[in-house]
Amino acid sequence: MIKKLLFIAAVCAIALYLCQIWSSQDAGEPRAPAVHATPEKPGQQPAEGAALEDKQPAPEKKPQANALPAEFYQQREALISALNQASACRETGECASSEDDPRAAMFEQERRLVDALESLQDLYASHQFEDQQLAIITSEYLTSPLGRVQFQALAMMQQQSPHTENAQILLDALDDSYDAKVMESALTELQRYPELNQSIDELLIKNLRTGSFYASRTIAQGIQPFLNKSNLAAYEAVLKELPAQTAKARLLSASINAFKKSNSID
Repeated sequence: MIKKLLFIAAVCAIALYLCQIWSSQDAGEPRAPAVHATPEKPGQQPAEGAALEDKQPAPEKKPQANALPAEFYQQREALISALNQASACRETGECASSEDDPRAAMFEQERRLVDALESLQDLYASHQFEDQQLAIITSEYLTSPLGRVQFQALAMMQQQSPHTENAQILLDALDDSYDAKVMESALTELQRYPELNQSIDELLIKNLRTGSFYASRTIAQGIQPFLNKSNLAAYEAVLKELPAQTAKARLLSASINAFKKSNSID
């Protein structure tokens, strides 16, 4: 019995000694992690990288190049309101005539419309901006029977990019024009629309034949930029119809001769 107990004690002592040795070996040599990372597939970001990207702030959106301050739109609405009031001022009584000057209401309306249109033009120019709203307002006043208003609308049109629809509206408005100043400005503007050459020729030839004295004379003097080898014969035919000693005929003849000389046409 005593021998058996001694044997058990010896076995326990040996086991304890071996455990101490294994423990010291484990503490000095750390083992690799039991869980190994899955190899990355080509083109994939590591999971940790993706998490970092998710935490990064989204890039800020840049303002649009044509974005305008709210002040621009407030001023534009105020000017449009002023235009509407001026257009109706004779009906509302804001523009009134008097016994001394029956045309006072018309002149007051014209002044108010021109002032509002000029301010609107300056507003757009100061922001180097144009849009469909400006084109619509321009087209509305291109047909005004008030000469100064029509002239101001033409000035607005010249400030904008070529707009074929408004050019056609201008041609229609000039069909029976008597204002030489408007006609002179229109001749400059119409040079930007070569696609309308046929309609322009029809208008100019008609006015040379039957237009008002001042408007037709302005056309005769400013016709040269519109002359070409294709339409020259038509304008020469008009010249033959005109009384030779009139100012209109002399101006048209000078324009035709200058064109021929610059293009070496006999």
